[in-house]
Amino acid sequence: MSDGTVFETTPSRLCSDRMAIEPVPVQVGSWRGEAVRLAGPTHATLLEQAREERTFGFSEAIESRALVERKISEERLAPSLSAVHEIDAYFERLPYFDRTELPGLLRDIRRDDSALQDILRKVRRRFADPSYAYAALDLAARELRREGLDQLAIRTNGAKAQLMAKQGVAVRAGLNISVVATEVAAGDQRLAAELRDFYRATVSSDPG
Repeated sequence: MSDGTVFETTPSRLCSDRMAIEPVPVQVGSWRGEAVRLAGPTHATLLEQAREERTFGFSEAIESRALVERKISEERLAPSLSAVHEIDAYFERLPYFDRTELPGLLRDIRRDDSALQDILRKVRRRFADPSYAYAALDLAARELRREGLDQLAIRTNGAKAQLMAKQGVAVRAGLNISVVATEVAAGDQRLAAELRDFYRATVSSDPG
């Protein structure tokens, strides 16, 4: 035989245990007078390759899912810019709004899956002023919806609507006059509250 390579197909071994650990010769020939055998991949290496490809694909799927979940989580956690402006506007219009009461109100609302009337009672216990109670309900509803507690958020919005239906004039008057009353009162919260009440009484008794 010349130095050129000559190949011919030979049968694979049939012994399964040997096939798992030895290459399966698929071609034989000669090179420079010596026998040459080209071995194909073993079953073990094929299985290992398949396992690695499957593991790699699974890892990619997990990473993709994690990215999607993180994006959704970030979108839910980050309020829109307009919502931030609206929240800041509340605090500007209600300078004495006690933000520290909000976490407590949220705990009260979450507890026992509060009904609408329960929510009204709980907000009035923490915020006696109607305009402050309205702002607290609005902010609480936003937070509950952000947390995915949609039914509680709906009931909290319902409580806010009921408060507005019963005390809408007082709520609007408080939101309109709070900044002015605070400036006139020069930091005196009691005087600011009296000025708000006086303004509300004036607006409520105005037939126009």
